[in-house]
Amino acid sequence: MNNLKIIQKVAIFFAVASTIFVVLSAIDTFYLLQIASPDAPAEYIAFFVLSNILPYLFIAVLSLVVAVMSSGVEKESLEKEEIATVKPIE
Repeated sequence: MNNLKIIQKVAIFFAVASTIFVVLSAIDTFYLLQIASPDAPAEYIAFFVLSNILPYLFIAVLSLVVAVMSSGVEKESLEKEEIATVKPIE
């Protein structure tokens, strides 16, 4: 039970950190491309930015999935414990 809370908190931390890094990396890459090649087509800039941030975006989404799944497992285990502790009425 305690391990699931730790896993959930770590997954949420990685999701938030990856999301912040994705935003900063996208902005930075966009401005660097504007400085380095101002005549580049918009499709090239969009593709280059997306290809740079895609791995970190994948980590963020995967971390959110792990956090949601660990939350669901924790709720399910609590419900099973409540059912097991209920004594029948005589």
